Amino acid sequence: MRSLLKKTPFEAKRFDFNEVVGDAVDFLSAFAVGRKVGLEKATTPDALPIIGDRIQLQQVLINLMVNAFEALADARSVDRRISIRTLRVENLPSFQSRTTVRAFRKTG
Repeated sequence: MRSLLKKTPFEAKRFDFNEVVGDAVDFLSAFAVGRKVGLEKATTPDALPIIGDRIQLQQVLINLMVNAFEALADARSVDRRISIRTLRVENLPSFQSRTTVRAFRKTG
């Protein structure tokens, strides 16, 4: 993760997309706890091999998740949650993010 902080040249390599998503979620887990937002991850059971720059992809994923945290920042609710999911769509790796806000607590 230290490599996220320094500027490096583009380096295309083969890696598992699930691992990159997992690393990004792990990196932001303390951030989520501090903001009282649940952060859930669901990755495919099989590897999702891709070719690209792992560091740049991690930066993009982290930026997307931080944007989701910011979108939830003003939501007054008892349950704020960000769900991250990987899947295969038409034989290509894919990423989905969903934010959930539950405003009322069940009583009775």
